[in-house]
Amino acid sequence: MFDQSTLPIPQTPRPDPGQVEEFVRHGLNKATELTRDLPLPGHDSTRELWARMSDLGRQDLAFARIIEPHLDAVAIIDQAGRGDLLTDSDTWAVWAAEGPGTPLTATPANTGWTLTGTKPWCSLADFVSRAVVTAHVADEAGELTGHRRAFVISTDHPGFLPEPQDTWLAQGLADVPTTLSISVRSLPSRSARTSGTSPAPVSPGAAWVWPQSGWAAHSPSLTSSGNGPGPRGDPSTTPLTPTSAAWTWPWPRRRRCWIGR
Repeated sequence: MFDQSTLPIPQTPRPDPGQVEEFVRHGLNKATELTRDLPLPGHDSTRELWARMSDLGRQDLAFARIIEPHLDAVAIIDQAGRGDLLTDSDTWAVWAAEGPGTPLTATPANTGWTLTGTKPWCSLADFVSRAVVTAHVADEAGELTGHRRAFVISTDHPGFLPEPQDTWLAQGLADVPTTLSISVRSLPSRSARTSGTSPAPVSPGAAWVWPQSGWAAHSPSLTSSGNGPGPRGDPSTTPLTPTSAAWTWPWPRRRRCWIGR
């Protein structure tokens, strides 16, 4: 097991678990509310979505980080044409990281797919009810095909086994519990796509907002500098200076034509 104490950075004090759980539950409840209130990306109101999430991140970055994956998962499911998988009560995460060890593999089954293996860096694994997760696709014989796809899983299945939370403590956003990895044993899943859609749809919606709003909250002079006309705090028009470009992702500006306005 990796010894986090060997990192050459100050160790973050461990927050009170009870307070963290209350904080996360509140954030996920807010996420379900915002699902009904906020527009989906790519539906001509993406600027409004980014602005709302950026405002939320400036108020409390960890709170926005809890809400963001739920909104991203809903957007991914919508883009994949699988609205039948969404309910008003579920809370969501998106897990797409890759790491060493046995990869998460998906094997065709009679009623869908079966997932087996491990998945690293799964934020909120002990709190959400469902997740969009990427896995390496295998054929019926278990041989990897070289492709990956996105799948929908339920976390209340006995085959879903997250590691204890105390095995990893994030050095930033410590109030957002991140499980070092989850183990999956014969976990039933459903493909997060319909026939003809992309193998692993990715939402360009909220995921970029929390780092952007983070530096905006702590460095207001950066968001007001530059030569562009955009109003302060509008992430779709904020000009990128050499300094701010190192703190945020410029790609949403460049791809606005297909993301939406």
